[in-house]
Amino acid sequence: MNILKIVNGKVKIQHRYAKEIKLPERVHDIYLYFGANTSKFKPLLSDYPNENPTKEVINVLKKKHHELRKALKIIVLGLGYNMGSKKLMEDVNDQTDLVITLREAKRIKEEYFRFFPGVTRFIEKIDMLYLEHEEKYIINGRGRPLFTLVDDRSKLVNKFIQSTGHDITQLMIQRINENRKNLPFKLIPYDVDKHDSTAWIFPDTKENEELAVKVYRQSLAELNELLPWEVKMSGEIKTGYSLGDFIE
Repeated sequence: MNILKIVNGKVKIQHRYAKEIKLPERVHDIYLYFGANTSKFKPLLSDYPNENPTKEVINVLKKKHHELRKALKIIVLGLGYNMGSKKLMEDVNDQTDLVITLREAKRIKEEYFRFFPGVTRFIEKIDMLYLEHEEKYIINGRGRPLFTLVDDRSKLVNKFIQSTGHDITQLMIQRINENRKNLPFKLIPYDVDKHDSTAWIFPDTKENEELAVKVYRQSLAELNELLPWEVKMSGEIKTGYSLGDFIE
């Protein structure tokens, strides 16, 4: 048996404006790329080739700079969720071997929003929707308000992304469940709801893999037709023999 999984399924709006940055043709790892272009971490990533690094080179750098990449992942994802400077400093210092000061955290945050200008617009747009719809803006089509229990406006972006991301995964599962009925084999739920991903088991043949991937792509296309506003689902489809095959 083999496992089919959508890895890191994301709500596209989280990152769509990042395309305005002139990125190299192949980045492969946004965390290392951001670090190599940030004053605090650039000296530590002097071996990062900014001009179209190969995937093989990036894999070597991931291992070499494991703790640094871990810190950069906290920074890139945390600030995308509108994390404050103090919280950023605490998370990096508590969860990695690196140490940054509050002053450095503030500077990193400033550089981040210059590097990803669309994140600011995204945060502003969510805030605008919150006010326009009087805290009752519904995007998931199932009647559950996204903005419930938000007692702190600074937590609004995190609430929106987390709840929307999970709702979209749920809707994706519904589409897969419907479309798998036409397969000549059983596509069996394995790790069906992992917040931002879903995994299913299929009999291990090349033909079955192609059919299972086709169901995934069909389900993804149907889902994006259903979703309102600018929110769309993206995802990388992978196969493997165990969940460990999907760990980076």
